[in-house]
Amino acid sequence: MRGYSPSRSAGDPTHVSCAPVLTSIKAAPRRGSETHAGRRASRPSRSADRLGEQPLPRRDQRVPAWVAGLVLPALLAACASPPVRFYTLGAPAIATGAVPVGSVTPATPTVAVARVTLPDYLDGQDLIARDGNRIERSATGRWASRLSLGATDLITARLAQSRTDLFVTDQPQILPATWRLAINISRLDIAHDGTASLTADWSIIPRDERQPLLHQRTTLTRQGPATTDDQVATLTQSALDALADQIVTSTQNLKY
Repeated sequence: MRGYSPSRSAGDPTHVSCAPVLTSIKAAPRRGSETHAGRRASRPSRSADRLGEQPLPRRDQRVPAWVAGLVLPALLAACASPPVRFYTLGAPAIATGAVPVGSVTPATPTVAVARVTLPDYLDGQDLIARDGNRIERSATGRWASRLSLGATDLITARLAQSRTDLFVTDQPQILPATWRLAINISRLDIAHDGTASLTADWSIIPRDERQPLLHQRTTLTRQGPATTDDQVATLTQSALDALADQIVTSTQNLKY
């Protein structure tokens, strides 16, 4: 499926190996299960006989029944929980076709992309969908990084693909950039009914104060299934791709 890249590995820490512990718990006899008649008394040592001392009692190493009763259900629940899958928004691999390495010179116009801003409840690693007024966080799906970082990577890569005459970067630079791109996403809702709604505004700020500042705003929607983690990740990227396309279009009037 295009638009996301779930990662799972054989060494996934979310997998719990329960067999050795369960075997140990099952094999351990319960306290009080042996009668006094069946319990073997420890034989006093010869040194104890000579000195007239009583032998030290052995420490009971068995697991008490109440401990097994508490631990066993928790282990069974951990074994039954599904593994967590991690998703990206396709960057930076999508940057194929951007400015080739070595072609950037001091005279190349630069666009510095600032980190995208998002509402606090969205800017995390949780995969989020909306059901009416409720926000649902997936128990089995997460972004590989904070969503603001993933969105910044995606938009930077899309712009670099389209404007190969510019050096587009979201990394700090020594020299001042020709333009700064600031993006604010005020709404990004993925509903279980299959509707993605995004509202955003962005500014392209020139280094040369004699050039005009460009500021635009958009509201857009996308449709698609959104009942699974895979579908929510794909629909989220579809909405961000549409935003990136509009930002790319707005840069066509940049003069240098």
